[in-house]
Amino acid sequence: TGLLKRSTDMRRMNEEIDLQFITGGSPDELQFYSKPLTVNEYIVPLDEGIGDASYYRGVFQMLESASEGDLVRIKINNGGGSLTTALHFATLIRECAAPVIAEILCECHSAASVIALACDDWAVGPWAHMLVHNAEYGIGVAKAPDIEQHVAFSKKQLTRVLKEVYNGFLTAAEITKVTKGDQLYFDNNEISKKLDKLREYRTALVPTPAALKEPE
Repeated sequence: TGLLKRSTDMRRMNEEIDLQFITGGSPDELQFYSKPLTVNEYIVPLDEGIGDASYYRGVFQMLESASEGDLVRIKINNGGGSLTTALHFATLIRECAAPVIAEILCECHSAASVIALACDDWAVGPWAHMLVHNAEYGIGVAKAPDIEQHVAFSKKQLTRVLKEVYNGFLTAAEITKVTKGDQLYFDNNEISKKLDKLREYRTALVPTPAALKEPE
């Protein structure tokens, strides 16, 4: 029923904070109390090739149901795979109410980098490395006009994906290189520096309270 149930490495930890009833020193003082708080931490080991979206239904359901007080950690050591599944992942990560942290342990190649960059924050291991490249696609046997239409649409779609996924992480020049077919490799230090730039980029996109204020 999906990675969430299949993987024995997946752990769901319930941390209960048991606080005692608190009362004032005398009957004349206001009494108050606290309730036990349950916090869920979900750990997703993304350590095999990214396949069909149906394999991740359990994880997708968790991302949709996690609340603001929860935490999702995605541990990545992954050589990539299906771009459409990675984009499905990325969409739900961005919509998730809980903060989602990508822990880049080793490989974070191709489609896996799409998932990583959709997260809210990152931890980069000493052996982390990332590969970014344009997607591969095929159409098989088809009529020439069908192939031409497929190639034109795929090129337009992939260019859009590259810009939307990697803006703030890659420079405009690097995105152009990838669009033209170049492969870009980054080691752990380069990843960390680029993620710092991405944090700055995203912070700049958040409107300030002054900008949100309606004109009088």
